[in-house]
Amino acid sequence: MKFTVTSNDLLLQLQAVAKVINQKSVAAVPVLENILFELQGNILTLTAADQSNRLTCALEVNNLGEDGSFAVRSNIILDAIKELSDQPIEIDVDSEGGKATITYSNGHYSFLSTSADIYPQGIELDEARTIVMPAQSLLKGLERTLYAASDDDTRPIMTGVYLDFYPEKLITVASDGRILVRYTDSNIKCGETASFCLPAANTNLHE
Repeated sequence: MKFTVTSNDLLLQLQAVAKVINQKSVAAVPVLENILFELQGNILTLTAADQSNRLTCALEVNNLGEDGSFAVRSNIILDAIKELSDQPIEIDVDSEGGKATITYSNGHYSFLSTSADIYPQGIELDEARTIVMPAQSLLKGLERTLYAASDDDTRPIMTGVYLDFYPEKLITVASDGRILVRYTDSNIKCGETASFCLPAANTNLHE
């Protein structure tokens, strides 16, 4: 498995998915300290998870070999890429031995990867709905409500933001049991009816 990619493009996606990794989940399930790399054609998919959430990003790379997958500890790959200036890099992974090498303009860095087979599989969603909306519109709704969410881990359902989709609007709600904040955005017209609670850890607004 071998591919080239711009270091800054890879770093941005790695940092995005790594935000979901937390030490409580790693202590319970050590493999969750890893980021999963999956290469199919010229699309590289990166996945990170904790015990209740799974975050995936994809970016385009130049595939120089066969499709493949591997996992690597998040701090190992992030620390290596952070030290590089923005430049094309080549990542070569031996799927059998686990040895991986990052080659850049004036050197290379080697590390050991882990088989992707040990990484937890994602849950298959039956009859899932896909809703597309402007990222900034969603961000505004989260910013207007997240501050009211609870930080009490014993009530996890109240530590996030409730998203209630209507065909002609999106309502975001958060509450800690004492105050409740509700924000309506009538500019979001997704044409669907759906609802779910987004954990605060997945919004990245608290950082």
